[in-house]
Amino acid sequence: MLETKPRIGSGANLGGIADLRPGPPRFGFTITKKLGGAVERNRIRRRLKAAIASIAADLAKPGHDYVIVARQPALTQPFDVLKKELEDAFHRVHHPRRIKSRSDPHRNRS
Repeated sequence: MLETKPRIGSGANLGGIADLRPGPPRFGFTITKKLGGAVERNRIRRRLKAAIASIAADLAKPGHDYVIVARQPALTQPFDVLKKELEDAFHRVHHPRRIKSRSDPHRNRS
């Protein structure tokens, strides 16, 4: 599973699984009860679904499954900020950072 780690103040955490099945990308949403009552959780879910719908055509890959884990800021942060964070999360999922090994001969040893 590919996933990103949540940042302080972020509205959601995005994980992706390369299923390589034919068809469009699929999305699952996890909104826990600690985020609030049913009204708040449904509002978060609707906001996340709307943000995903507006960016998925450009960023989601066919045949992949994505899991979005909601965070409390998803309820109150501006919609454009939520979309930008999800765009960044898609980028992190599909382009993970490379971890340098300790035996890297080009590593700066000063």
